[in-house]
Amino acid sequence: MNRVTLLLIFLFVSSSCAFGAFRQPLVSPESASAGRTLAASYGSVTATSSNPAMLRFAGLLMLAFGGQRLYSLNELDTYSIQLGIDFKYISAGVGFNSFGESDLYVENRFCGVLAADITGRLKTGVSITYNQIDFPYSSNNLNAVSFTFGGAYTAHDKIILHTAIANPFEPEIMSGSVVHREFTTGILMFPTDKANFGVEMFSRSGEDIRYRFGESYSISEEFRLNAGLMTAPFVPSFGFDINTRGFRIGYAYMYHSDLGSTHTWGLTCSIE
Repeated sequence: MNRVTLLLIFLFVSSSCAFGAFRQPLVSPESASAGRTLAASYGSVTATSSNPAMLRFAGLLMLAFGGQRLYSLNELDTYSIQLGIDFKYISAGVGFNSFGESDLYVENRFCGVLAADITGRLKTGVSITYNQIDFPYSSNNLNAVSFTFGGAYTAHDKIILHTAIANPFEPEIMSGSVVHREFTTGILMFPTDKANFGVEMFSRSGEDIRYRFGESYSISEEFRLNAGLMTAPFVPSFGFDINTRGFRIGYAYMYHSDLGSTHTWGLTCSIE
C-alpha cells in the first residue's frame, strides 16, 4: 500500500464514525475484546480510559502496557502505558498514549486521573488529558486539553451503574475543529462469580448513538474469554486473558467489514 492510499484511508477513518469505533485515549485488550464495555476491564487500571471513577475498583498498584494495530496497518500502530495506585481514600493514575508514524502523523496523549469514594456505593473521578498532534516537515503542530468526568454507583452486589462525559467544553484543537463531546452510560452486571456482562450507550456530538455489548467469562482462574459488539458501525470483537502470579496477558480482535481487522494486545502487572 503506497503512502497516498494510506493517507486517504487515514483521513477517511479520522473523519468518520469508523474512527470512533476503534480509537480510544489509552488502548487495552480488555476493553477492545468486550465491545469497548467495562465487562472485561472492570477491576483494572485500563477501565479508566472509559470512566475515571472505575479506578477505585482497581488493585493497590497496577501497571498496564498496551498496543494496537489499527486496520492491520503498521503505520497506524498505537502504544500506551498506564499506572494506577490506591492511596486508601483516593486513587491516582497516569497514562501515556502514542499513535501514528513519525513521517506521517503522530498523536501523543498524556493523562492524569483522580478518583474517590463519595459514599460506600458511589464513586467519582476526573481525568485531564493533554493531546498533541505533530506533522512531519511542519511547525504547525496542534494541541488541546480536555477533561473527562465519571461516576459509578453500586446499586446491588451484582450491578454497577456508571456514566461519563468526556470533552464537555469541546476544546478547540485547530481553527474550526474541536474535540467533540462524548457521553457514555451503562450497566455492568455480575450474574455469577465467573461471568460479567456490560451494556452501554455511547454518543458523540454530531454523530449517531452507538450501543455496546460485552461479556467476559472465566473458564478458570488462569484463563478468561471475552466477546462483544458495537453498533453504528457494526463491529464484533473477541479476545482472551491469561492470568498468572500477578501478571495478565491479553489479546483482542475486532473486525470492520470495510476497513478490516484491528489487533490489540497488552500486559498488566498488579499488586492486590
